[in-house]
Amino acid sequence: MNMIFSSYDEPNNPYYAGGGARAVFEIARRFAKNNKVMFICGNYKNAKDTKVEGVLYKHIGPKFMGAKLGQLAFHLYLPLSVLREEYDIWIESFTPPISVSFLPLFTKKPVVGLCHMLAGTDMKRKYKLPFDLIERIGLKIYKYIIVVNQITYETIARSNKNSFINLIPNGVLMPGEIKTKSKSHILFVGRIEVNQKGLDLLLSAYALLATETKLKLVIVGSGTKSEEKNLINLIKKLGMDKKVEVLGRVEGKQKDELFRKAYLVVIPSRYETFSLVALETMSYGLPLVCFDINGLAWIPKNIAYKVDAFNVHKLNKAILEVLNDNRLRIKLGKSARKFAEKYNWVKIFKSYANYINQVVNVEMGLDNQQSFDPFVERIIKNKTRCIFISPHLDDAILSAGGLISYLSGKVPIEVINVFTNASRPITLSGRAIIKKSGFKDLESFYSARRQEDDKVLTRLDIKKTNLKLVDALFRKKILGKKRNIELLGKIFPEVLHIYPTYRLHVISGYISKQDVGTVKIIKKRLVKTVSSTRNTLIFCPIGNGGHVDHLIVRDACSNLFKNLVYWRDFPYVTKNAEFLKFKVNHKLEQYIFNKNTKKKKELIVGYKSQTELLSRVKGYEDPKEFYYSVFN
Repeated sequence: MNMIFSSYDEPNNPYYAGGGARAVFEIARRFAKNNKVMFICGNYKNAKDTKVEGVLYKHIGPKFMGAKLGQLAFHLYLPLSVLREEYDIWIESFTPPISVSFLPLFTKKPVVGLCHMLAGTDMKRKYKLPFDLIERIGLKIYKYIIVVNQITYETIARSNKNSFINLIPNGVLMPGEIKTKSKSHILFVGRIEVNQKGLDLLLSAYALLATETKLKLVIVGSGTKSEEKNLINLIKKLGMDKKVEVLGRVEGKQKDELFRKAYLVVIPSRYETFSLVALETMSYGLPLVCFDINGLAWIPKNIAYKVDAFNVHKLNKAILEVLNDNRLRIKLGKSARKFAEKYNWVKIFKSYANYINQVVNVEMGLDNQQSFDPFVERIIKNKTRCIFISPHLDDAILSAGGLISYLSGKVPIEVINVFTNASRPITLSGRAIIKKSGFKDLESFYSARRQEDDKVLTRLDIKKTNLKLVDALFRKKILGKKRNIELLGKIFPEVLHIYPTYRLHVISGYISKQDVGTVKIIKKRLVKTVSSTRNTLIFCPIGNGGHVDHLIVRDACSNLFKNLVYWRDFPYVTKNAEFLKFKVNHKLEQYIFNKNTKKKKELIVGYKSQTELLSRVKGYEDPKEFYYSVFN
């Protein structure tokens, strides 16, 4: 498999080389053992394209733009790489200031957003520009996203309810045996960015305790020239020149030695998402002192010594207490080491591999496929009643016609059609559907559809019930006393409809809050219609096409019934993140049924009003059926 990872930052970037970049490399190098992997990153002076542990680095953009402008340039250059490079899947590590590069707009291949942090809000605070608005808009187009903490998960889920989001924390390389050595300093490790990383708060706290300890404060990390200059000026202003040692970026043995000789590590950040430095600290069995902020909420309070956010005096007292209390240091250190073992990169990578494989399999149609035949024979043997709950007048036959015709005459079968009616006024999308189907008006269109369904199901001697709800494309809002909108709707019908357009609304995969009443009605009518579920299997759509009517029926059935089998909606494509999310969350297995294909084709021909529309769909001639359940 050809994989591309993209991130402005990378481990050798002179401006940042942050924890997120190191995490991306750790993931990439592990995938590189069995795949072809490229790492596309931002350019800078003296940058060289090279291969490291099987990962090919490629730098894009101008070399002379520096850190902040360089990130903007990276966002502009990245879509060009998406169009030019060869790959099967692209993992985009979100980059400030707007996080997203809108890559799914430039390719039909799967793009997974990898979110270590959402920068929009912080960038808006700094520069007074609407970076957060652009970020929220961009997040809506990503089907697949990996996040490192719960807060980011919830934030993205609010912006994009249909994305398949997976929470996978960062990992850590566990150091070997931690032998006690002579301790010599208090340690800070991280990017040099005074405000975000809280270095001003740390220096103020350290200045208060400098008279009570001879231990130096060692600051490790790099940043832009302006941020590094700010740090040095701040140290001089506080008169800490001889007490604070700034080492810049360190790696390898030197970094290992600094951790081993530290009494404790301080993370004074104002904002974090998932601190890799915190994990490194805990992996060395060191006490961690930090502020009690949302970004560090994943660390239990019995593992780290947390103080009220941005309270310099309490930070000072916490550092002093840990320094003076040997038992407390040992207790925190042991607990921290044990906690860090949960985040060993070996374990974390398995979660990445599993998620990426799920995405690739559903995008390429490579899901494991078991035969549905044994279960069908069990249905026949047990004379199991089968109820097919169809969103529209043709969906049951289009998606499950082979199975229905195979079971016909062998077991009791019922079809319940949910959305079988329409209403005026009609939107432009509604008119287009009617016209493409070869009809002049709404009434003749729906009359034909009902007659077609009656004839097809009568041929199979199947009991049918129509619940007579209005199709999403024709479903209107409840306006109450809003007469002005009602009058406007006579000219622009779209303002009256819950789902005014087909592409943007009906197949958006998002059930409108204004459709809550419809959901309640469906549940009531289904309970009344399906009077008993004894020795009964309920079949319903899984919603892979994102059609809201299919999703409403699926969710209603999931809430009401236990003996459920979901069918893959035909003729919709399966590249739908909401479908994959539902399948994974419900632990559904996929089954294939490939019998009675000739009969199914004959039945589909009976829906003449749909023939023209169906003929335009890719895969229309493929009659295979797919089912999802938890059979055992």
